[in-house]
This record gives sequence, C-alpha cells and structure tokens, in this order.
Amino acid sequence: GGQVCFYDDNYASILKRDYQIENDLRYAIENEELELYYQPKLDINSLKIESMEALVRWNHPDTGLRMPGDFIAAAEASGLINPLGNWVMHAACKQVREWQEDGCEMPVSINLSPVQFRQPDLVEQVNSAISMARVEPRLIELEITESAIMEDVEASLETIKQLSRHGYRISIDDFGIGYSSLEHLKRYPLDILKIDRCFVKEINLGGSELAIARAIVEMEHTMGMVVVAEGVEEESQILALREINCDQIQGYLVGPPLPARDAIRLVEQNVYQVTGIT
Repeated sequence: GGQVCFYDDNYASILKRDYQIENDLRYAIENEELELYYQPKLDINSLKIESMEALVRWNHPDTGLRMPGDFIAAAEASGLINPLGNWVMHAACKQVREWQEDGCEMPVSINLSPVQFRQPDLVEQVNSAISMARVEPRLIELEITESAIMEDVEASLETIKQLSRHGYRISIDDFGIGYSSLEHLKRYPLDILKIDRCFVKEINLGGSELAIARAIVEMEHTMGMVVVAEGVEEESQILALREINCDQIQGYLVGPPLPARDAIRLVEQNVYQVTGIT
C-alpha cells in the first residue's frame, strides 16, 4: 500500500519485556505474590486518620517489590487488569473485616481502573466481594478517575447511581487534570473529590493554586461532598488547606503507603502534631 516499515531491535525488546511481565503477573495473581499497602487519609481539623487507600504492590521473586507503574500498563494491555482489580477488591474487603474484628472500624478506598469501571457486571463484582468478606458497603469507597467517567458520560452516570444506591461511597480521583468541570460533576451522586497534587504542590505560596483550590472546596461543599487534598508533604500546605476549609489530606507527611500491620499502627498511635493547629 505504498508504506515502508523498518525493523527496530528496541521494539522487539519492549515486546519481549511486556510479554514476560504479562506471564509473571498472571502467575502472581494466582499464587499470592501480590500485596496491598495502605495510605492514610487524615482529617485536617481533628488530625485523626479517617480512612485508608488500598494500593497494590507486587512481591516479585526475582526483582523484589514492584510498584504499580511497573505493571499496570501491561495488565491493561493484556486484559489482566480485570482479574487484578478483582483480586484487589476481595483483598481490601477482607482486610476491612480483619481490622473490624480487631476492634478498628476503618473505611478503605479502592481504585477502579477505567477498564474495570466499564465492566457491565462491576456492581455484581463489588457486591460479591463485600458479601464474601462480610463487610458493610458504607466502609468501602470506590475511587474513579475524572477522565474515566468522562469517556462515556451516560453509562458512567448509570453505573455510579447503581453503586451509590447499594451504599458505596464514590470518590473522584485526580480532579483538575482532566477535562470535566465542577458544574458537570453535579449530575453524579458523588461523595468525595480528591484535588490532584499539582494544585497542592505550591498551595502554601498562595497565588492561582490557592485560589483554584479554594473555588473547588467551596463548590464541592455546596454539593455536600468531602474534599481531600493529595500529595501533602509540608506542614505549611496543611495550614493553607485548613484556611480554605479542605476536609482531609493525604500524602507522605501523613504517611506513605504501608503494609496493613504498619498502617493500622499509625491509627493506634494517633500522635499527629502540626504547628499552628490546636
């Protein structure tokens, strides 16, 4: 057809690498090589941990602990993202139950990939996970990216309505880097909005970042939503976020993603002290 193609050794090596990741990940899902880490979310006024976010890690036998950035793209390309997401769902619900039995009722948020969110049986999958773990829907928060819900607005609206009717809390993740608007989000029965770290990074310096964050917080509060700021790493950022009445914060200042036993120890210690907040 008048086209010319050139062979590139680098492309062959990339294909080989992705194929190896796919095979290893398939084995990992079936053989308990995956583990959930939990990152706390802190109430900005009480300085108490309100919930945890579940984040998957891969304990690879040869290369050690691998982060999601190393394998999520391969999982999406190969179709493994659905069994991976299902594993995360069941493992997180099981952990919620274990903490509850130990006397700590700790809600957990679970990230839904765009592929997983579009599955026609998503509601049944989530219901199955909480039923098997014997946990209440109110303890499960489902995080969906802003861009994912915008791919098919009407289908997204129906899915979110179904999940909300079952009692799950719905969160919009990474708000501010996509192309939806606050006005547009009014159509959805949402509970939580997470401001992307790009606005938080320099919020303590004032300027446009603080003004934008303030507008987001004020708008979402009128809609009855809780606002969470991501990527908080400095106490000065906490003070700025408190000034604009942000509800919760998440970031390495509060705590990095930790194994379940270490994450719940943060809750038990409950020793957060921030200069300027009493």
